[in-house]
Amino acid sequence: MQHVLSKVLRGAPEECWPYQGKVGSAGYPLMRFEGKQWLLHRLVYLKYRGPLLDGMVIMHVCENKLCLNPTHLRQDTQSSNITQACTTGVWRSGTTKIERHERVAVLELLRQGKSRKEVCKLFNVSNSTLSRLVSQAKEAVGNV
Repeated sequence: MQHVLSKVLRGAPEECWPYQGKVGSAGYPLMRFEGKQWLLHRLVYLKYRGPLLDGMVIMHVCENKLCLNPTHLRQDTQSSNITQACTTGVWRSGTTKIERHERVAVLELLRQGKSRKEVCKLFNVSNSTLSRLVSQAKEAVGNV
């Protein structure tokens, strides 16, 4: 693990510490550990913050996927992680990034009666991505 951590650009305690090595297709640093592929921020949390609880995810409070500063990592539920992403405007589904203003526009178009097919085409997202967006937006900001 020390070899991997040598690829972290460490700054001041309050700053992001970006990983400078290879990342996976979703943009997160990965590492093989004990015969399994791990998201590197989970291993950093485990090493510097404590055990990982079942069913919990490790969130980047800073919203920077490359950041490995242990103080920027928090253990929470996936629902909380999605809510944070929705409210800060960095919600992603696969490689499609839906900005906050676009989420508002998507929901407004659906409220106005546009078909899901039309909205998917306008924003270049799949129907399943649109369904997740609507569901997660409702969780994040109440019934919209």
